[in-house]
Amino acid sequence: MDENITITPAPQDKSVFVTVIAWIFIVDSVYAVIVGLLQSIMFAMMEMPTDQMRETFNEPQARELFSATQRFVMLHMELLFFLFWIAAVVVLICSIGLLKRKNWARISFIIILAIGICWCVFGIFLTREFAPVMPFDPEIPDLTKFNKISIAIRLSANLMALAHAILFGWIIYKLNSKDIRREFGRKV
Repeated sequence: MDENITITPAPQDKSVFVTVIAWIFIVDSVYAVIVGLLQSIMFAMMEMPTDQMRETFNEPQARELFSATQRFVMLHMELLFFLFWIAAVVVLICSIGLLKRKNWARISFIIILAIGICWCVFGIFLTREFAPVMPFDPEIPDLTKFNKISIAIRLSANLMALAHAILFGWIIYKLNSKDIRREFGRKV
């Protein structure tokens, strides 16, 4: 018998689930990174009167019209866009790692999805801030139409947030399954 023959184990089969999830998030995060760069260019080209905005939103009339959350978003829009861009870059890196079956990427992706679930739940409460329902006033007939639109916006946003939270939970469940962990080289 020839002693130079070596037997190599068959490569671990790669699940379609992980490949599809990785590619979906790669495409989505590349798109988000590009949008983030375009937003940065837009903010760089626009001369935002930040000091004037800060003064305006801190006036008593603005405090009555806008909630603290709305004022925070308006005053820190550039920072929020930058943080979303950073998140998109992190998701892109983890998605590529997921495609390459790196266990650190699987764990990071689970953490990102758990944060995503929290964000979805937070978003349900945030829709109250940005799509308010006005008190009923029969003297203003258009207010009823506005309220119907506002309720429809809140309802659809809440349903989308709930659907995303459920989807993220299911992906976390699948990424923690024995077969997927084995695929990433983890002993089960």
